[in-house]
Amino acid sequence: MSDTVSPVIGVPVAIAEAIAKQFGAYYDAEDDTYYINCNAKPTFVIGIGLDKYTIDSENLVIKIREGECILALSSYHAPYWGPNWIFGIPFIRQYCNIYDVANKRIGFSKSRQN
Repeated sequence: MSDTVSPVIGVPVAIAEAIAKQFGAYYDAEDDTYYINCNAKPTFVIGIGLDKYTIDSENLVIKIREGECILALSSYHAPYWGPNWIFGIPFIRQYCNIYDVANKRIGFSKSRQN
């Protein structure tokens, strides 16, 4: 699901934990947030069908104050729909969403700013 108001990419819990570990981020349960070293340069590749979409570090590492950054990733669980992903602002900054309502499909195009 594409969500223009979500500040993070939402992924199933186990995937969020694995990605955070790989990037060296740690989870703070009180804040429900993954913290990461501000100098980290992670990239994240999302595969949809045969297409691959890379999210660059400038869209994944968010500085919240001097010396403190968060990973723009959150665990997401929709109990009635099974595993779901939310393509929030970090994804949308890099890929324009193209809605084809007549054919019931969505496409993505690389943003010109990236």
